[in-house]
Amino acid sequence: MGAKLSFDLGSVGVLEEILTALKEIGADQAALNGAGFLVGAYLGEILRRELKGEWVAGTDGDGFAVRAGDANIFPVALARKFIVDPDANGLVFFAEVLVSQPGTVRP
Repeated sequence: MGAKLSFDLGSVGVLEEILTALKEIGADQAALNGAGFLVGAYLGEILRRELKGEWVAGTDGDGFAVRAGDANIFPVALARKFIVDPDANGLVFFAEVLVSQPGTVRP
């Protein structure tokens, strides 16, 4: 889509824009599911780096998670929720709050 991404918080807004653009052009559900996975994985890598966490298998079939401290974060699920309801599930807001709370998630 021509977007420039990097592994920092500045790219989270671009990830939101990608998902929003796909919805606006009427992408089918299969494309949105795939985009949700890819965007979620990218978001997870940004969070993993910011929080100095690690990728782990989720529990109960929840997919992959980023573990930072005692918390498991499910970025793919978050991206897919954003697709359904962007106003309630903003990726930028989530990421900024998560990394701005020292001691709550950071190892």
